[in-house]
Amino acid sequence: MSAASKDIHVIVTAGANDHMVSPGQVKQLELEFKSHFDNVQFELFDGGHELTFEEVETITSTLNH
Repeated sequence: MSAASKDIHVIVTAGANDHMVSPGQVKQLELEFKSHFDNVQFELFDGGHELTFEEVETITSTLNH
């Protein structure tokens, strides 16, 4: 793994009620990212296939710590 991959923080989000992409598919994407990056985080939200304020808050908080 390259040094750059250690400095990258990947956040993967999914909506529990998403009718376009299932949370299981997003979880699989998380596993793929984990094979390339050290810092990968999965977050499941109650919404659907949209970016919610709660997601933005979570992403902002995670990246600021």
